[in-house]
Amino acid sequence: MIKTLAFRKFKLLIAGCFVCLSLQQASASSSKVLTSLQLGDKDSILVTSSKGIVLGEWQVEKPLVPASLSKLATAHLAIQKWGLDHSFYTDFYLVENTLWIKGYGDPYVVSEEFDRLIPRLESAMNVIGLTWQEIDQIKLDNSYFDIKSVPGRSSVSDPYNAPLSAISANFNTVNLIRNKGVLRSAETQTPLTATAKRVAKTMVKQKERVNLRSSQNAQSNFAELLIAKSKFGLRSSKVARVRTDAVLPVGATLLYRHVNSASISKILRGTLEFSNNFMANHVFLKLAENADSTSVSFKSASEYAQKALARELSWRNHSLIEGSGLSRQNRLSASQIDDLLVVLEPNKTLFKKIKVSAADVDVYAKTGTLSGVRSYAGYIDINVNNPDKRKSYRFVFNFNRTVPYRYREAVLEQLINDLRALK
Repeated sequence: MIKTLAFRKFKLLIAGCFVCLSLQQASASSSKVLTSLQLGDKDSILVTSSKGIVLGEWQVEKPLVPASLSKLATAHLAIQKWGLDHSFYTDFYLVENTLWIKGYGDPYVVSEEFDRLIPRLESAMNVIGLTWQEIDQIKLDNSYFDIKSVPGRSSVSDPYNAPLSAISANFNTVNLIRNKGVLRSAETQTPLTATAKRVAKTMVKQKERVNLRSSQNAQSNFAELLIAKSKFGLRSSKVARVRTDAVLPVGATLLYRHVNSASISKILRGTLEFSNNFMANHVFLKLAENADSTSVSFKSASEYAQKALARELSWRNHSLIEGSGLSRQNRLSASQIDDLLVVLEPNKTLFKKIKVSAADVDVYAKTGTLSGVRSYAGYIDINVNNPDKRKSYRFVFNFNRTVPYRYREAVLEQLINDLRALK
């Protein structure tokens, strides 16, 4: 049941209609912004100055479903564990005439990275006098990710719902065009693979990026891209001899370790600015790894994350089951999300820059969206062109209920107006 305090009202244009909102605050006397919002037990709000002065609050300690604001916790933990310059890797082994690929969850092996990887792998092969034509088959060891399902993941073919795998390429998606019955890759740098042709059945548009559906498809697609882009002979027979989910023999000799040219900073930009669920959960899973790890799982990663957040930020009553925000079992309070904004502030440009109506206001923020969940958190800088009057703020909105179209964007605009009016 929603209770309403008698505060001033404002009107917002939402989807062509004026909607009157009235605000409640946990502490009416301390409220300086958003004093007309109508809030209930499924909402939380926290607005603070850069110095930590609370300007507006509602149920700030109540754990709610954060949706993609979960990615803030994943990003913070990744920076704490590795720093921004760390890069992930993939290993290549040779056992007799079989090329083995052992994946460790690198989420950023894109088509362009194959163009860096292949010459270096070829150089390692040349050292031992081996050519592509002498390789009989390719086997892939995907066992580093001990996962049977992704919490919150559905079966739809959208790119945001891509499968996870310790060996992956292009975020386990393919970008395709079907024109007059002819299928081709929508990217000049990405050959059309046999796996891409299979998953093209899920296309509903003429041009579409679809996910690869399963980790087995992801592994096959990786090997097929390696074969096609390395240009070695007998491609059809080689593709037929790709084996997924194999187990690397004990004592196999490392041929080449490919360290990705993309660092954590680029991965986290994809996670925060573009809200890539695939990258977020790859990073989340890898949080659990240590020098002795033979595999990682959502259970081990969740245990690591929850203990680390409790230790570093003195959190209680939080839940982080996975790192992207797909799971409704994730729970964070507005206060905890604000803690994350504080520690991530030096890297706030990794967030998406939000277009707002005021020309002298910069907003860097992250949205979170699930059915019945609309969340928003980030940074507001006012008077950015005037250093003497520049002021900075943080905000967290989390509505665990159905709200009008573009409601959180309208609330952000009202907040900016209220902040500009502060003396």
